[in-house]
Amino acid sequence: MIRLSLLLGLLAGAVAAQEVTTDAFGILPTAHLGDRHHWAGLRQTSTGGVFVQSAGPTDAAILFVGPKSIVAGQEPGHAVAFGLDVHGNMVDGVPVQFVLGFGTPVEVITESGIADVLFTPPPRAGVLLAGADLGGVQSARADYRVAADLATVRPRFDTDEAPSVPETFGIISTEPLIDVYGNSVDDGVGLNVILSDEAGNATFLPAVTRNGSASSVLLARDLSGDVTGALALAGTGTDGLTFVIEDMVVEDAGSFLI
Repeated sequence: MIRLSLLLGLLAGAVAAQEVTTDAFGILPTAHLGDRHHWAGLRQTSTGGVFVQSAGPTDAAILFVGPKSIVAGQEPGHAVAFGLDVHGNMVDGVPVQFVLGFGTPVEVITESGIADVLFTPPPRAGVLLAGADLGGVQSARADYRVAADLATVRPRFDTDEAPSVPETFGIISTEPLIDVYGNSVDDGVGLNVILSDEAGNATFLPAVTRNGSASSVLLARDLSGDVTGALALAGTGTDGLTFVIEDMVVEDAGSFLI
């Protein structure tokens, strides 16, 4: 028991004689800090020393811009830039210039290594490029797009190619789809077409935009007489489609005439 007590005492004395450092990431012997002494932040030693390591000059600038698709005239964008020194510390108090693809650059100051700005691009559909300069270091470019405001689009039918004979194909299409700012709707946007006749028969067709308008192929089956149609796009509905599909008449058991 005496030997064990002596051993513990010797170990305690050795640990007490060895200076240790506490930082934001933990505690370790000061002699083993190595490159860790470059890490920014508060450090305190077991012998009473207190030191604040500051970040060095900006070595890297990282930029994020979102959302990647901004509805024209309806929502803001958000640009965020991070500044790092050569050791990965986030730089503080550094002026940042944001170039957002329109207008004059916007300047802010990093706080805890981060700078951000809310912005509203012009309501013109298209792809814009953004960049940031942090203390003379340029970020890689980021892109975002402005999309048409679908809620302001009033779709209208173009019925020149609607079918008029049963069991034939026809095209149900729209006029150019334009929002309130004059932007064309992007390719790939879906619409719903609902057709019905006087007898209560109904047909549902999906339509997809391409080159600024939408179209769908209709097989004239189970619809006859006066047909009316309605369009739905992003919660906005419209009607106004009327065309006639001639009734099919049975002449005899072996042939069909219109």
